[in-house]
Amino acid sequence: MPLATYEPIQKSKVEYQIQDRYQREITELKTLGFRDLSYTREVFFPYSVLVFFFLYPIMRLNREIFHIEAPLRYVLLSPLLVSEAAGTYAFVFGRGVKFYTECQDGTVLLSCTFPGADDRHPESQFYGFYARAKNERAIATVWQQHQARIKQLEQAGAPALLSLSLEHFESLSQREDHALLWGGRSRQKQK
Repeated sequence: MPLATYEPIQKSKVEYQIQDRYQREITELKTLGFRDLSYTREVFFPYSVLVFFFLYPIMRLNREIFHIEAPLRYVLLSPLLVSEAAGTYAFVFGRGVKFYTECQDGTVLLSCTFPGADDRHPESQFYGFYARAKNERAIATVWQQHQARIKQLEQAGAPALLSLSLEHFESLSQREDHALLWGGRSRQKQK
């Protein structure tokens, strides 16, 4: 069972909350060639509030836009942008921005504007990179690094997939969850 599924959000006042909260990030991403794909509801599994109770103060501290819905599940509201030219998604949330790109050979590249330990799993073709120093956390800097990694993969014969959709993004996010939880072991290849 996946940790979360993604649903598009219909235009409402929550859209304005999302725009206000992430105005700076959205504006910067658009100057880098991204466009809006959707505002999303990241719907966690039932009773996720009980399992991940420690996330509540973290999400409040990061000024996430979220709700708790029945049966006690987190619902995170965020913008999702795309760069068709690079075949890349930009998922914006309280901690920063995540860039996702999948190559035609199934390799997934993830680059984040926030700190963490790099998460590389060659057996499942998942490679996650996190910002190290404070001066490396700017959206433009991480995007530039992400593009350089895409170029390396293209030169190795693995061009990026250019067909982007919410459903495809959801599959990439689920691969990320699997890599984080299971280290890429025993994953059936998803396309």
